Amino acid sequence: MKKQARKHTPAIYILLLLAIQLKMLILFILTRYSSNGESLPKIAFGIGLAVIVAAAFLTLKVMVRTRNEAAEATERAFVNDLMQVFSSIRGQRHDFIGHVQHMYTLLKNNDLQELQRYMEWTAQEIRLVNPDEHAAPASALETFLHAQIATAVDHKIHYEYRIVPEVEAIFPGKNSDLVRIIGNLLNNAFDEVVKLPAVQRFVRVYVDVDKHAGSRADELLITVTNTSRPLSEEDKQQMFTPGFSTKADSHSGLGLPIVLKLVHQYGGRLEVCQQPEQRISFVIRLPSEAGAAG
Repeated sequence: MKKQARKHTPAIYILLLLAIQLKMLILFILTRYSSNGESLPKIAFGIGLAVIVAAAFLTLKVMVRTRNEAAEATERAFVNDLMQVFSSIRGQRHDFIGHVQHMYTLLKNNDLQELQRYMEWTAQEIRLVNPDEHAAPASALETFLHAQIATAVDHKIHYEYRIVPEVEAIFPGKNSDLVRIIGNLLNNAFDEVVKLPAVQRFVRVYVDVDKHAGSRADELLITVTNTSRPLSEEDKQQMFTPGFSTKADSHSGLGLPIVLKLVHQYGGRLEVCQQPEQRISFVIRLPSEAGAAG
């Protein structure tokens, strides 16, 4: 509760400062047309001007501090996500060794029937993730998406992704920004599907090139789809508002606003589409390197 109150403190400061400015403006107008001599309006004007300048300075200071806090929160969230990925990979390695040791023990004891049952169960766990038999990742983005398989397995999420090989050559900006855009959407999707029963957990990431006839340049098309509870109109209107979150208090509510900011920074467009089978898609179109240069 305290954390939520701190989250809205900068907005309260700004409103308070605006109220002070309005009050001083009203006071100046009243004293400006007062008949109590010439000195009173001048004094009121001087005081009002000083307060307005001070209030404007404090407002700017609060806005800068709020922006810095948002940037720090984003960095902490990104580092935490990376640490979770590393932890998941270590956990998967441990589980893999355990599976091999157990199957070797069953084989050594010639317990073929139990070995078959155990291998069928293990295969079923593996089929929860469908990476389309990807080869070794060839880019930073593909490495990131491939690393999320461990997280998907841990949470029993059916996760699949497809990415065009030349994606980083097409994207007009820094590769780290592309990872941030898709990473924030993917983290948001994982956070949403874990609220659902395991059989309903589905996340898909497609990164492709949209070539339309007559267009000046190709567009990079990013689609992140996940199963979701029905979204209210309030959720749809506020999901890109900084600080807004339908998740637990530990979430900063900055992921989707960061995505929207980066998309606009590169001259792109973002749409939220409700799909059949209780699925939601975030569709992003970004101009290619050639389109951005032109």
